[in-house]
Amino acid sequence: MSNPVKKVLLCYGGWSLLWLAFAAWGNGEAGIAAQFYLALTGLPFGLLSFYILPNGSLSCVAVAGLLGTLQWCVVAELNRRWVR
Repeated sequence: MSNPVKKVLLCYGGWSLLWLAFAAWGNGEAGIAAQFYLALTGLPFGLLSFYILPNGSLSCVAVAGLLGTLQWCVVAELNRRWVR
């Protein structure tokens, strides 16, 4: 993995884990809010989490975080390859 991808993985992965912990220790609305925020920060690929598991549970938050992390890692790798 390249250095920009590692930075994105660390930052967005930490962001996802923060919201996953928030959903785990909160009530039902916390899971919905966490999935919503992760889907918004992982646009457009993160929106698929609403079609895969739309109920705001802990697994939904994990899917939204994984989709967003995957998307931003791919963007960082494409940026590294074609912009420089």
